[in-house]
Amino acid sequence: SPVNNTNAKFTADLWHLLSKENAGENFVFSPVSLELLLLNASQDYTTEKATLKYATVLAIDKCFPVTERFTSITKKQFPDAKFFNAAFSRDGKKTEAYINHVVAETTKNRIKNLIPNGSLGAHTTMVLVNALYLKASFKENFTSTAIADFYDKDNKAHEIEFLEGSFEDLPYYNKDGFSMIMLPYIDEHFNLYVAINSSGSINMADVIHQTLAQKIDFESKEVDVKLPKFTMEYTADQIMDHMKMLNVRDIFNESTANFKALLKNPKDKVFVSTMRHKAFIETVSPFVESTKYSKIATARATKTIKCWT
Repeated sequence: SPVNNTNAKFTADLWHLLSKENAGENFVFSPVSLELLLLNASQDYTTEKATLKYATVLAIDKCFPVTERFTSITKKQFPDAKFFNAAFSRDGKKTEAYINHVVAETTKNRIKNLIPNGSLGAHTTMVLVNALYLKASFKENFTSTAIADFYDKDNKAHEIEFLEGSFEDLPYYNKDGFSMIMLPYIDEHFNLYVAINSSGSINMADVIHQTLAQKIDFESKEVDVKLPKFTMEYTADQIMDHMKMLNVRDIFNESTANFKALLKNPKDKVFVSTMRHKAFIETVSPFVESTKYSKIATARATKTIKCWT
């Protein structure tokens, strides 16, 4: 994983909350883009074998006085960011179109219209957007495709296309009521984990935590794999509530939010008012591609910051 294993608990806890909200339904999320947003981190990673790209856009209203220190630090932390001043009251739609273009271009058009029409206007003072795109090739490619039955949660069969392949020395685990394989990518920084809750009683949040913390004792085995081809897109509109449940609270509270490093006028007080998260993943032979985005916007008139992640 390109993210340090210290994010294991955060990922597992957030998965647990989202799984309750989406009981019996498919969903996908990106702890990477969420942590990048919260930690103000940004880094592109590109080799001949894999591409993980981040796009960062920071727009501040011309009438919003921010400190020189904030500007300096932001440019240092986001050296490749598109950083500019905007007149949101006059050019809100133009700025929306520009940011949406940057995100669509970075994510190979997987994420479009990130910022809804009419989101930016006279009430907006700052927008911070982070989007990421991952494309990587498996170390051992699937060799064929086939149409077969896939059974949903109600045990109803659906004919779909599967990727098929025989893999030598594949990391494999089958204990404690669940089985799992790890499909390595050519680039050793990335792996795809596929787990089956065979007993139906396993807490998958614990499985995710153990996996990211590298506590699963895989064995190398020859395994025949049939992986369903799928495309999944999910928007978590209540992600701010989930962040609060994970003790990320101060920035959402008008009384406790502290953005003194941002504001030149000490009388101005802002806090995060809205957060949204969206992710997309697609399995296509021989690649798996995924995209995610994050966005923050500040509103001076209402003294709030709006966030989409």
